[in-house]
Amino acid sequence: MQTEKLYYQDAYLTECKAKILKTEQHSNQEWAIILDRTVFYPEGGGQPCDLGLIDNIPVHKVLERGGRIIHITNELPQQEYVDMKIDWDRRFDYMQQHSGEHILSWAFVNLMKANNIGFHLNNNITYIDVDVEAVSEQQIKEVEAAANKIVFSNLPVISRFVEQDQVQNFSLRKQLAKEYEQIRIVEIKHSDCCPCGGTHVNYTGEIGLIKICSVERKNKATRVYFVCGGRALTDYQHKNTTANFLSRELTVPAADISAAYCRQTQRWEEMSRQMAELRKEIHRYIGRELIAQAEFIKDTCVISKIFVDMTVKDGADLAKRLVTEANTIVMFAFVDTNKNTANLIFACSDNIAADMNAQLRQVLPLISGKGGGTPHYAQGGAANSSNINEAIEQAKINIKTLVGQ
Repeated sequence: MQTEKLYYQDAYLTECKAKILKTEQHSNQEWAIILDRTVFYPEGGGQPCDLGLIDNIPVHKVLERGGRIIHITNELPQQEYVDMKIDWDRRFDYMQQHSGEHILSWAFVNLMKANNIGFHLNNNITYIDVDVEAVSEQQIKEVEAAANKIVFSNLPVISRFVEQDQVQNFSLRKQLAKEYEQIRIVEIKHSDCCPCGGTHVNYTGEIGLIKICSVERKNKATRVYFVCGGRALTDYQHKNTTANFLSRELTVPAADISAAYCRQTQRWEEMSRQMAELRKEIHRYIGRELIAQAEFIKDTCVISKIFVDMTVKDGADLAKRLVTEANTIVMFAFVDTNKNTANLIFACSDNIAADMNAQLRQVLPLISGKGGGTPHYAQGGAANSSNINEAIEQAKINIKTLVGQ
């Protein structure tokens, strides 16, 4: 005996009574319940299943197998006859998205000869794939306008089952992949007509709005992300809040945000350029001071310094600048007082034979650190800055011994 599918008779029916025909173990802690009839739509055709309650027991998955609808729960009802109720907000949301998908697909075909070759719908996102490699911003606007014209016209959405020999009487947007005894056709007056097993609104006006959010290239197709109805409202509320915030921060009307942002970006880029020049000047100054305080072993300039709260990036730039001069060895430590971490940078000029990687590895155990590099540049770090003074002092002793040989 097949389950009577009440959701096809009335997609707005949210609850009913039914008789349990069969129960069985579905998995370790799940039960499968088969009823004589149901308001629960099973997953399929790109549309997720309904959720809800059977005798106040949560239904967390609904499947269809051989015409029978299987309701998956974590426990069994105690009575033969049960009350069921679906989550209507979830059902209506999917009805809006699915009906909107039909209209949007029709608009792409009608305006661009672009066919829908994929459809995905879940709680967070809805998209279709159309068989064109690129869609312009103007084409998106035209497709969106055409789709919403159908929505605003509040046209009837008619769902019906027809026999195989009746299909030829309908101008289908897409043909069936194989033959069926009965085919369910969803028709929107003056626009789309398509085989479909999902739940839909009765009138296009109930979709509210279709809004294309973004598009992206997907192989040789274009993926179109969109929202309808309640999701479109939520999307607009979020974007309107963002626009108002930016409008206040940039002190411009919302319509001028893009231009103001571009001006701000240009200012940031100019400031970044100026700051980079200032950093170079600072590094030159610090470099002169370090050379003045450096130790000379034979003809080698040995520079060591512990920096507090200087970024490792700035320190690396400074070290690399110093070793462009011949006969120079640099041993830097950087302590981050906020995080209590430490980093080491050892570097030398190209004409020096000392192996900085080996020198670094000799002192890393003193700070329980890790790192490595090349003979001319090595870098390491530790999660704790204690013993950093000892590490630098030991490195200086090692370098003096090596260079003084």
